[in-house]
Amino acid sequence: MRYGVPRRSPHLLWTAPVVIKADGERHVGLVRDVSAEGLGVFSDFVPKTGCVLELTIRVPRTSATVTCTGKVVRSDSTGAGGAVVIGIRLSDYTVSGDGCSEGQYASIAEALQKLCSGSDQEKS
Repeated sequence: MRYGVPRRSPHLLWTAPVVIKADGERHVGLVRDVSAEGLGVFSDFVPKTGCVLELTIRVPRTSATVTCTGKVVRSDSTGAGGAVVIGIRLSDYTVSGDGCSEGQYASIAEALQKLCSGSDQEKS
């Protein structure tokens, strides 16, 4: 439970570098967790709730890249000089790289789990 509200789906703790585009500016961050609906990301800027972000995630230990778009549902500062935690509800995503194909995954969480575990069956 977060902020007194139960989460809609389980969250997978997972880290990966991410590039975030917001309002024409480029930011860097670190994915903190992933669920079927979205992502939790650490970064150094505070986007407004409802702002649309474009994200590019490099999947560690693979050649895969996940590109996604989503809306900010919350952003919280961790304190003075600390990172900002951004909650993002995804509207779409694509996976590219060796052995990846469109429509192969039911959710971004499934895509990241399979890519990281090496159990992606569509290897060429």
